Amino acid sequence: MIKPQHIYKAKNFIFENNASPAPKYFIVFHIDEESILLFSLTTSKSKLPSDLDLPEIEGCVFFNDECGYGHSYILKQDYVIGSNNFAFSERTYIQIEFRTQLKEINSNNLIEKYVTKELIECCCLFDDEFDKILFCLLKSKFLKNKYKRAIQQKLIRD
Repeated sequence: MIKPQHIYKAKNFIFENNASPAPKYFIVFHIDEESILLFSLTTSKSKLPSDLDLPEIEGCVFFNDECGYGHSYILKQDYVIGSNNFAFSERTYIQIEFRTQLKEINSNNLIEKYVTKELIECCCLFDDEFDKILFCLLKSKFLKNKYKRAIQQKLIRD
């Protein structure tokens, strides 16, 4: 069963642009009462302006310039962020600046729509790390109000 605050790895993730399936990590932000899952893929490829993509920068990064609007959550390489001593082996970005990066799907359809092989639960994010990611997510202008309210409620309770 898919759970919020967890990172999963799909052995073969199916992309909407018909690219070849590939291994892909994703983080689950929220699951609502209808089992709708809100998640985002992670990537080791930066889409940030070069002045914001410096090795010492981590956490929530925002820009709004002539190139456009966006933000991302940056995780340092080999920094333990969850159970099982889980850490990404490369600098990793949770891209939340584009509408296409925030995915919604019925959790029962995840396997048939996006995952063609095995789905591995990698870790449960530490509470403080997950909260920082959620605060960053709340800054997205593409986050639907129903998710914004649910995430704000979760952060208030913590």
